[in-house]
Amino acid sequence: MRPRALILLTAMAALASLGLSACGEAAHVDLSPSLGTVHHLPVRGRVMTLEDVPPAAEAEPIDDITQDELADTQVSLRLRAAGQTIELGTLTTDGEGWLDALVALPAGVPTGDHRLEVRLDDKLIGFTTARVLAAGHRGLLVRSDVDMTWLETRFEGTLDKVRLLFQRADERITLPGMPAVYAALRAGTAADADRPLVLLSGSPRFFHRVLLEKARLDGVQADGFVLKPMKDIGRALALTDPGGLFGALEDQIGYKLTWLLRLRL
Repeated sequence: MRPRALILLTAMAALASLGLSACGEAAHVDLSPSLGTVHHLPVRGRVMTLEDVPPAAEAEPIDDITQDELADTQVSLRLRAAGQTIELGTLTTDGEGWLDALVALPAGVPTGDHRLEVRLDDKLIGFTTARVLAAGHRGLLVRSDVDMTWLETRFEGTLDKVRLLFQRADERITLPGMPAVYAALRAGTAADADRPLVLLSGSPRFFHRVLLEKARLDGVQADGFVLKPMKDIGRALALTDPGGLFGALEDQIGYKLTWLLRLRL
């Protein structure tokens, strides 16, 4: 057998082991890490098919403006927590395949780091980390901006803004020392605080995979990402009126103040 044929068969076997077909037509959910309490857990992500989704290392925001998303699709949620399997009910994606909801947790869910799974037709399509805090948690929690706080982001000219749409994670520039700052904020003076870190950005949701990959490359451990909803920016603007898109992106005060209050609650 030729080596190329052997590689192809090996790849097909690997796909089969994941429940995928060789043509790539399989559902997938791109989830953010989740931080909640024993009462509620946020679920944020986008459900799509894998066919049009490049590896995270190759992702560019422009590619994710539109995807082969699964709109108005019901998925089920499951929490793997300290050896327990906890069913959390169902959610339905919006018209662009997004999930964005605060899910009530049943009594008895333990605190700690767990695994949040999303299933479609009883098949696992993705999972993320879910950190559950006590209801009366009073420890320090870190919320950080992204642009010009963690990452160097130039907005001075139109060309600068256009470049952002085509930059992969490994092309984004980290401000000096910020990964060490985040690590120190999490650790605290006693080096064992393990404080939660949530990143809140005015970048639109289609920057999600690039920012997740950049966090991985920088070793930034985040317990949550909040990005600006697509509907607040306008798909039509993104596709036909870049000037309008940039104006919407720069209007941040109301958006971030609202989310800081929501996250505090």
